[in-house]
Amino acid sequence: MSFYELHITVAENDRLESFEERCKGFLCKANLIELNQGKYPLQLMLAKKGILNTDAEALEWGEIMKGFVEVTNFTPIRVKVEAPLGSGQAAYFEAHWKFDLTCPREGRPKVSWDNMKRSIGEFTVAYPGFMRSRNVGRPSVYYLSQRAYHSDFDEAMAKFDLAHAQIVRYLDFVVPLDGVHYERVLFDSDPSLDAGWGA
Repeated sequence: MSFYELHITVAENDRLESFEERCKGFLCKANLIELNQGKYPLQLMLAKKGILNTDAEALEWGEIMKGFVEVTNFTPIRVKVEAPLGSGQAAYFEAHWKFDLTCPREGRPKVSWDNMKRSIGEFTVAYPGFMRSRNVGRPSVYYLSQRAYHSDFDEAMAKFDLAHAQIVRYLDFVVPLDGVHYERVLFDSDPSLDAGWGA
């Protein structure tokens, strides 16, 4: 058995409040994600975690939840099924670094939103290959992400470990790093939603 995570993006990104109500009925979270650039910078999505026996069960779970979303008069436009980073089937691998202004480091001055955004922007110019985003509902939180396409587990892990070392060495002392999450994306029905953002 393993933990899996499901994200279902819907077309109606201007209906956050009503989508949140629907998601509560599914015991899910609704997230409005804002990418720093790209063709579709605002993406409203359902997020749900589950424990399943196999990748095949996780993929079936994604299809079932998509059907539930469809009957609530929302239009699913993307389904992503993710698992913890490890060997196995993968469309690609992904890593997310979370920075949270509500978690300041002891003995360090508090960082403002503008300073955090500027520092992360400067870092991504110096170290390209990272993508930036935020959850509109959590204004204190900012994310850096990275993907490894067409790579095996060992190659993905080496890439993400190097990225993590760069972040810790050059960024963590400026803004508070609140965690990192590596994952294996089993299925992504429409990667084109990240056109102009995803590397």
